[in-house]
Amino acid sequence: MPLARRLVVILLMASSLVAVVGLGVIAVDLTTPATFGWFAYQPLAHASFVPGAVSTTALVWSLVTGAALLGIGFAIGWLVGARGSSRPASRTSERARRDR
Repeated sequence: MPLARRLVVILLMASSLVAVVGLGVIAVDLTTPATFGWFAYQPLAHASFVPGAVSTTALVWSLVTGAALLGIGFAIGWLVGARGSSRPASRTSERARRDR
């Protein structure tokens, strides 16, 4: 197996592992209820502010998972493209080259 193909396969496996772990961390983090909370308000405006429900952990792992999914897409595209270039030339293209 050529070195470039081996590196792309390693990238595919590592990205897949990171994506699965990232999705698991995001799922656990978003389903865990918050055990604390706070409210801030402006006394004269009669409005309240509730902080967002998404934690920093979920945001960071969303970015990591997105990068892993990009790595998976790159690796699959590379492997499909490399597979297509290793096919022998068709007979029509060989004839066209000979006729030149």
